[in-house]
Amino acid sequence: QRRVGGYNLDVLTSEVRSSLNLAHLLVGSEGTLAVSNEIHLDLQPIPEHTVLGVCHFPTFYEAMATTQHLVELGPDAVELVDKTMLELAAEITQFQEKLKRFVKGKPGSLLLVEFAGAELDSLKYKLYELDKLMAAHGFPNAVVEAIDPEFQKEVWEVRKSGLNIMMSMKGDGKPVSCIEDCAVELTDLAEYTSRLNELFAKYGTTGTWYAHASVGCLHVRPVLNLKQEMEAKKLRAITEETFAIVREYKGSHSGEHGDGLVRSEFHEVMYGKRL
Repeated sequence: QRRVGGYNLDVLTSEVRSSLNLAHLLVGSEGTLAVSNEIHLDLQPIPEHTVLGVCHFPTFYEAMATTQHLVELGPDAVELVDKTMLELAAEITQFQEKLKRFVKGKPGSLLLVEFAGAELDSLKYKLYELDKLMAAHGFPNAVVEAIDPEFQKEVWEVRKSGLNIMMSMKGDGKPVSCIEDCAVELTDLAEYTSRLNELFAKYGTTGTWYAHASVGCLHVRPVLNLKQEMEAKKLRAITEETFAIVREYKGSHSGEHGDGLVRSEFHEVMYGKRL
């Protein structure tokens, strides 16, 4: 499970090893523990081929519930594109034709499943296995295959523009960053996201969702109008209640972006008073 909140002090208390990799301690510390004068990186070769399966789901919940099964195929990425993102992208000229190529009907959510490797034939077989797995879970003929690199590029352009697409939402209410990279185990993902949607409804709003489904780290933002004092109070309440839900699932407040000054006040309730 992803976790970049606080300091990774547990690496210092784990079993004795021949050497200690301090990089594991420094990750997520946001420059507060050390300054690096020199860094050695072990680079990996870029895969020769990639293929992409665009998995269609009737509902957001079903997409989240199925993610834990899709990762069993060993994909290199499983990325979420939700219904709100699809609807907003359809109103933007540069995405309209692209969407027509890979979106069938009006799905509740898409999961973009990518496989990469040296042999194209083996990757095509992965897409065959993906189609079989989707059918086995009740979603037959629900995968659009993207083998051509240019076609894949078009699909990824929509996903990679996720934040800009979400922020194109008309009106004073905008997706607000506060809980956007919490992470939970995949077995809890469907229930966790369902509870967050119920929380948003409790406060008279909705949320936007996209990004890294394969690691249980979705970029989620409640839609709020921070020009209004009451909406600002909702932001605080939603943040506190979401973090409480995350802790119930033994998840992380931050699975990617780090805490910063804004969220560091929540470290004590997450990690306890005593380090």
